[in-house]
Amino acid sequence: MKHEPIPLDYCGDCNCYLNIPIHLQKVRQAIKKTRNSTPGADGISANWFKKLSIKDLSSITSFFQEVFSTSYIPEEWKHSIIVPVPKPNKDKSKINSYRPIALTSVFSKIFERILIQRITHHLLIGKKVPAVNGFLPPRDNHLAVYKIHTAITEAHTHKKYLLGISLDIKSAYDSVYIDGLILKCLRLGIKGNIIKVLHSFLQNRTIQVRWRNSLSKTKNVQKGLPQGSVVSPILFLLTYKFSETQYKACNSIQTMALRVALGLPKWTPNIVLMKIAGQEVLSEKIKRLAAQFFIRQLAKGTQSPIYDQNCKPSIKLIKKDEVLIANLFADLDTSTDHIITFPDTLSSRNNFCEIHFSDFSFQNKAHPVFLIKDLFEEAVSKEFYDYHIIATDASKSHSFTSIAGISNLQSFVYRIHPINSIFTAEALAICQALDELSVTDKNLLLLTDSYSVLQALKCLTIKSPKVIHRLAGKIFVRKNFNQKICLVWTPGHSLIHWNEKADLLAKTVTESHPFIEWIASEDIISHFQTISLQKTNHSFQNSNYQESIGDIPTMLTLTPWLKNRREDIIIARLLTRMIITPALLHRFGLHNNPCCQICNCDNNIEHIILFCSKYSNHRSILCAKLNFDLQLCPSLKAFFQNAVSDKRHLRILLQSLKSFDIY
Repeated sequence: MKHEPIPLDYCGDCNCYLNIPIHLQKVRQAIKKTRNSTPGADGISANWFKKLSIKDLSSITSFFQEVFSTSYIPEEWKHSIIVPVPKPNKDKSKINSYRPIALTSVFSKIFERILIQRITHHLLIGKKVPAVNGFLPPRDNHLAVYKIHTAITEAHTHKKYLLGISLDIKSAYDSVYIDGLILKCLRLGIKGNIIKVLHSFLQNRTIQVRWRNSLSKTKNVQKGLPQGSVVSPILFLLTYKFSETQYKACNSIQTMALRVALGLPKWTPNIVLMKIAGQEVLSEKIKRLAAQFFIRQLAKGTQSPIYDQNCKPSIKLIKKDEVLIANLFADLDTSTDHIITFPDTLSSRNNFCEIHFSDFSFQNKAHPVFLIKDLFEEAVSKEFYDYHIIATDASKSHSFTSIAGISNLQSFVYRIHPINSIFTAEALAICQALDELSVTDKNLLLLTDSYSVLQALKCLTIKSPKVIHRLAGKIFVRKNFNQKICLVWTPGHSLIHWNEKADLLAKTVTESHPFIEWIASEDIISHFQTISLQKTNHSFQNSNYQESIGDIPTMLTLTPWLKNRREDIIIARLLTRMIITPALLHRFGLHNNPCCQICNCDNNIEHIILFCSKYSNHRSILCAKLNFDLQLCPSLKAFFQNAVSDKRHLRILLQSLKSFDIY
């Protein structure tokens, strides 16, 4: 595919580390790191460079600096000799049995090492390291091995299974679009002479093929990264991203992995497989996670690295992702402007208010409600007699999500976005109370029955929900007015009149009440994940499999009741009707006779469990233990729904399967 050239602006700070003059010491380090491999077309080996005097190295340093300043790359540096090397145990008469090895100039490799050291340093200092292992100092293969070992150890400790998948990307370097790569480097801050040199190095390259003692004609190469080059691995990591075809390939990998993990045969339908695994389609999940990342960055506000010094986004989404985000928020009937963000400045907020969870006797839920009420009034009269009291509450129903607050002077009731969680609603209620119900001449006592909100506020960290940071910011502002603020947890529905009034207000909300459009990023992300998983359920419910096998539960809900992997596989195969029987094997041409030798009908799982006369006694015992009337409901769907309804029934089923020769 031929790409149109992209207009590029190489301008950058010539005094930054990327573009400083090349020093002799860096040249010597680059030569030392260069291995003594087969030289390129010029025939100069690494050992030759390692034996040079200081005077000769100084001359090479000056030459490197001239190349760096002028961006003129010698033609020999852009030329590669391709040597086909036979793969072991392959037919040498076929071209696919050879692996092409590129021989490039050692002189060029030394210069490339100097450039790549600067680029690596820039990525590490700017924390722009790609999330991959290999070719980078903090991300070497040892770290990858450590991660894998840790994952295996944790899985073993928690009695779980770890599935590893090895992938190979076909023609990886050849697929790189050079102008797109250079544009990506510019956006990462790799500018000035260094990017001009790299662009020149990657363009108009030539290759020849050496077969035995002969060289082919020279061929021009206009695309891709050069094989055998020192800069290619790092540059490939910067530019690589999934295409739509590779997204779809992920789905095939996912279904293969799930079949292995669940012990289901390869002919298990994908829709059934995704339903029992409780998973969303991987290609859609990748896109969802990308959207979630952007939403999280929006919620971080100016604290996010995507914002520049002028508090404006420093990156722009590509059209496809921009449409995806727009559609997501259109479905929610909101916009990104209403996401709750970090405050513009994050200051130290330790001990900025008093929070009481269990300091008073009325906070003991074991007391009778009438006693809690009396103890509360006693505590307020003794400890908070001169405080302005504010009570808040939130409510969430099928119709509305609402917040309310009340003091002895005024009150408020608002509707908020329905996907906000009750946690977010409770926090927003306190925020709104501080804005509307506060007074400036008294200290404030805020009452709430949300233990989780107060706990999150007391344990405030940079990772706390954004709504908690907003609440902390409002409290901090009030503290600047020399007000003392106390937040007190009160048990819900305990006849404390303040909380009862706030609770009643929140539940009486109607369509006519004003609407606050703030929405928490955490709730948006949770909503998107729920919707994505619902797509799996909808696909199953709209298929023919719903009618034939019923609404099967996910293995995630059943696994805590199972003892080992063998039991996991048996239950998964039973629920999906993929347990190995003569009828199933015959269906796929793997068995000669599908019929039961006793009953002379299809010997499938339904026949074995419900009808086969061979197992009539065992069937009667099993149905009695499960309290299941087979004559009233002779359906395998109903039978399995009863059998997996609780742990006791599931254990009875597993113990009885041996009697049916299924184990």
